[in-house]
Amino acid sequence: MASEFYSQISSILGPTGSFIYGDKPTSLDALLYGHLILHLLPTMPDPVLRSTLVEKFPGLAFYLHKCHDYFAQRNKRVEKGPEGRLMGVLSGWGTERGKRREDFIGIGALVGCIMGYAMWSAIRRP
Repeated sequence: MASEFYSQISSILGPTGSFIYGDKPTSLDALLYGHLILHLLPTMPDPVLRSTLVEKFPGLAFYLHKCHDYFAQRNKRVEKGPEGRLMGVLSGWGTERGKRREDFIGIGALVGCIMGYAMWSAIRRP
């Protein structure tokens, strides 16, 4: 069963082991990595998934290690921001300055809308 699952994903990636759409990972790579890395990296008492990945689908295992290295390097750059912890989060990831600030504003607006709707619904009830 796991072999069928891995073979479908492996056919999407192809034999090169590159990211799905080129040199840099996309959100689809992050989604795939997030679901499959737990099949490869943690040491389990019965490592059926890990051994299946490594032995039968080495290209997929290589792809997961490549994603892991990319995302680990990306996180290191964010943690070592020059502006300190809070300002490093607010100024964005990597070279995209201000992206975190936009995200926080968007999340704040969403939470405000939800709270406003909840209050409006509570007032409208007879």
